[in-house]
Amino acid sequence: MVALDDYSFTYDCLYQMDHMIHEFWASGRVRMESIKDGSARLRIIYRLFSYDGQGDPSLIEEVVPVMGRGVRAQRWGRQSPSAA
Repeated sequence: MVALDDYSFTYDCLYQMDHMIHEFWASGRVRMESIKDGSARLRIIYRLFSYDGQGDPSLIEEVVPVMGRGVRAQRWGRQSPSAA
């Protein structure tokens, strides 16, 4: 599990089919030997308003793309000396 330490969303939204659609960005850090571009499960627990008696928070859970940062050649783990 990677905790997200930085996130943002747009205040402007697209409203279609009775849904408000906002853009959302998030990033987190974790110590791993390597990370590849791929996918992960993103879980967002939120409340639209914070006041007593609102009830349980809402939950969104989706499969999302993951993009590693940094030098691409360094994101595929260590290569054996014979593979270099």
